[in-house]
Amino acid sequence: MEGRAEIDANVVVVAPVARLTDRQREVVATAAELGYYDVPRTATLADVATVLGVAASTVSDHLRKAESAMMSSVAEPPSSTSPSTRSARSVDDSEPKV
Repeated sequence: MEGRAEIDANVVVVAPVARLTDRQREVVATAAELGYYDVPRTATLADVATVLGVAASTVSDHLRKAESAMMSSVAEPPSSTSPSTRSARSVDDSEPKV
């Protein structure tokens, strides 16, 4: 099936969200629930901060760190991943590797 990840029996797939702290997950979930990630955005950092009872700068820090952790997980080069923790990737040998 096209687009489906092939998983080696020795590979443990770690979801990007698993790399977040409990607090980061809470802030991301609240932001998503309020519409911070909607296009167009329907909530601001200040809106999320008000709901969580923290400063907007705190929300910004949590979201930035959470986004960085998740994107690093997704964009991690295969050579820098260990077999026990790398994410599953689609394998398509028909495309040249750059």
